[in-house]
Amino acid sequence: MLGTDENKPFDIGGIEIEMLTLISDNFQEKFQEIYLKQELDHNNQLLFQVKNQNAKINKIVENQKQVIEERTKEVVEKNEKLLHISALNAHNVREPLSRIQGIVQLFEVFDDATCRKELVPKLIQSSEEMDQVLQEVIQMATTELTQLKAKEL
Repeated sequence: MLGTDENKPFDIGGIEIEMLTLISDNFQEKFQEIYLKQELDHNNQLLFQVKNQNAKINKIVENQKQVIEERTKEVVEKNEKLLHISALNAHNVREPLSRIQGIVQLFEVFDDATCRKELVPKLIQSSEEMDQVLQEVIQMATTELTQLKAKEL
């Protein structure tokens, strides 16, 4: 049994001290194992949270890519329509305007009777053609802008 005296506490041939040392080491190892398991669980929870947040971020990024792609497509569409309207202005409006400018310059060369007989009808015809082209351009631009605004809503 355990025998203690002043010179040899807990010593019966060294067996009890070894047992106490083993028990103490065993308790220390168990506590360290429990601590490490708790740390591992905590780290696993953090890892799960990071993965969850990463998935949310990836979803947001994919959504943003899709929104950017759709808006880019809309901008390209709008630019194409504006270029079409610009081409109409450049070609269709410019032709009657050039004729009107040429006729106006001829007024200085011809006499009044010739101007009334030959140039004024051509001036009227060119101005009516220019008015018609401008109305078509305005109508087309109005229609296109209305459609673009409707898409935005």
